[in-house]
Amino acid sequence: MMQALPIVSGIPSVFLIHRFGLQASIWLGALLNAVGSIGKTFSTLGILKDVAFTNSVMGDIMIALAKPFICFIPTQISSAWFPTHERPIATALGSLSYLVGIIFTKIFLWDPQYPSSRVANITKLNNIWCGLSVTSFLIALPAVRSSLPPTPPSDTGTVAVPLSINSIIKSFTNKSLSTISLCVACQLAFLIYLVIDLEMVLCIKGYSWSANFYTLLTLLALGIATSCSAGILVAKNRDINHIRKLLVGAMCISICLFPLATQTKCSAFGIIGICIIIGLVGFPAFTLGLHLSDECSYTFLPEYASMGVILLLSQVFIIIYRGIFQVLSKPILYMDITDCPTNVLIHEPSNLSSPFLCIVGLQVFASILFIVFFETDMKRSRVEMVARLQRILNITPSGET
Repeated sequence: MMQALPIVSGIPSVFLIHRFGLQASIWLGALLNAVGSIGKTFSTLGILKDVAFTNSVMGDIMIALAKPFICFIPTQISSAWFPTHERPIATALGSLSYLVGIIFTKIFLWDPQYPSSRVANITKLNNIWCGLSVTSFLIALPAVRSSLPPTPPSDTGTVAVPLSINSIIKSFTNKSLSTISLCVACQLAFLIYLVIDLEMVLCIKGYSWSANFYTLLTLLALGIATSCSAGILVAKNRDINHIRKLLVGAMCISICLFPLATQTKCSAFGIIGICIIIGLVGFPAFTLGLHLSDECSYTFLPEYASMGVILLLSQVFIIIYRGIFQVLSKPILYMDITDCPTNVLIHEPSNLSSPFLCIVGLQVFASILFIVFFETDMKRSRVEMVARLQRILNITPSGET
């Protein structure tokens, strides 16, 4: 239910962001996140024990409602507050917070020395996120003073793009935007599932908890580094389309190798290496895809709405993937589970080869769809280029006279 809640609240949240602006949206998202985190902390610390379950559920609901206000706005912030050459890097750093949060959750949740201490570690995790959420809210109140900068950083930075139901519908009928949205959402859902289920895949194959830990840690560090590097490269030569197609192709090949490596007697380094390569090319492919969607939707859909469409589609894909895993996974009857952490054994250990092959097929389809049919439509860059040329033409004659 919690996975479907952001889908239901996503569209109304887009209109609230459009109505009240960035400042109020950041404040509201931070407030909902802080209140939800406090509710979850109360439930695990035993405060108000009679309503502990209610506090936990209400906390989850509040956090789910806060998600659109936090996750939809990175592209809007980068376009409104950063000049053109810094926009890809700003988009990368802002949008990666979504994946970084999931990875940190997996890293902090389980103790390698005491894998059975599920309750204690969830309590620790809730305490950490509660402190971070409340601190973020208290920082956002005085720090975020305006929705727009006093001086526009670019010619399109403060241009108000209209929002309506028709413009959201147009995002699905526009060839360029629908193609990039479908591809990015499909790949984002796969990255999320890879992070969530990697521990089970490695454990079933007999690898220790530390293999999962170091894989996620390396994935996080290299993913952020390559995303920022790709943003710098795109800012310099602007060839974002070809760079992303290369990244998507590399990610597609590495994804195809993943189920092959898990089904053969491959060393832990082989599976970990493939996962790292997926993150190495998948993270920048995701952030550059958001930047491309911003370019394609300019003039008819605001930045937060185009990013919202992608994240809502990714939630749909996550639900589809969950259904595929539940239908196609087969229970493992004979398995040595002595080295598996308790969290892996909460659900019955299953052979994930069939669902992973099905999901890999979807990834290949989405990648081919993007590489073959996507046509670059750099509307925002074109408008800014025309504006710069107009300024040059207006200034030059006056300087010569």
